[in-house]
Amino acid sequence: MKLQHFLVIVLLCALAWHCSDQDNEILDINTMKKVMLHKIMAEERFINYFQRDTLIKEDSVLTALFAGVLAYHKTDSATFYRSLEYYKQHPEKFNVLLDSLSNFAQQERDKQYLKMNPPEPEPIIDSAVADSTAIDTTLKKVNDKDSIHLDSAIIE
Repeated sequence: MKLQHFLVIVLLCALAWHCSDQDNEILDINTMKKVMLHKIMAEERFINYFQRDTLIKEDSVLTALFAGVLAYHKTDSATFYRSLEYYKQHPEKFNVLLDSLSNFAQQERDKQYLKMNPPEPEPIIDSAVADSTAIDTTLKKVNDKDSIHLDSAIIE
């Protein structure tokens, strides 16, 4: 009887250890959203640039692009797909991942838009220029109103 209890405890510990190891091999949400966004961007790049060429084999190019994305993020396809399945099995975490991915993608689009269309710089008005403009405007108003008086004042 004691042996059975001992085996059950060992089996439960081994199962808990195995499950905790699998959770360690799951990509966190921050890394997963970046990998997913770069994977989507690689697929879009293929569609826009490479798919027109009928001599290119689609599977080999997509595989190479995805391998590049995984290498950039220092992970492998098994970990990526395991993580994807994990998030699919946990809908609340999957929703957080998708929301995070959407927000991250929008931030990346905004950065690219600002690179392509930088904002107009604010005009810099030097205080001396502003003062001289104000003086010129004041003198013009005075000259328009009292041109006779100014002329006579200058003559005297």
